[in-house]
Amino acid sequence: MTSIPPHFLPPLRTKLPPPTFRQLCLQDPKIVTKYRSVLHDQLTYQKVQDKLVILREHATNSTWTAADMETFQTLDDTIMQAMLYAEKSTSEKFSTKYDWSPQLQQAVEAHRFWTLCLKHARGYTVSPSTLERYRTKAQLEPQENLSVPKITQNLKAAYRTL
Repeated sequence: MTSIPPHFLPPLRTKLPPPTFRQLCLQDPKIVTKYRSVLHDQLTYQKVQDKLVILREHATNSTWTAADMETFQTLDDTIMQAMLYAEKSTSEKFSTKYDWSPQLQQAVEAHRFWTLCLKHARGYTVSPSTLERYRTKAQLEPQENLSVPKITQNLKAAYRTL
């Protein structure tokens, strides 16, 4: 990268959060390589290096203007966005919309099982293998010939545990 003397630079408008807040952990060589590749592609696409060369020439020739400051700020924003894009594209894909724990997953599976049991008891087609799969995931005892009120009671109990 190009270095510009600090006294020519205005204070930065953008604050890039530290890596710990952005969940950036560059220890795996595969992730590091992919991150650098994506970042390089983004910076090349935005022609950041060419713009930096021009700004460096203006800074070293003492022809730095207000327009150069605005260009620098825009360039800083572009670099930050490229870094965030590279981080997002290389990070693991998982949902943070819902909290997760083994107990919560088991409770969800129990709720699904009792919902399917209720459908089955009301005459809807539900395969026995599907019922067995959800029963196993919910770690419930085998159930046979349950009445609709008993299934509804278990469904309400499962819902309360969610």
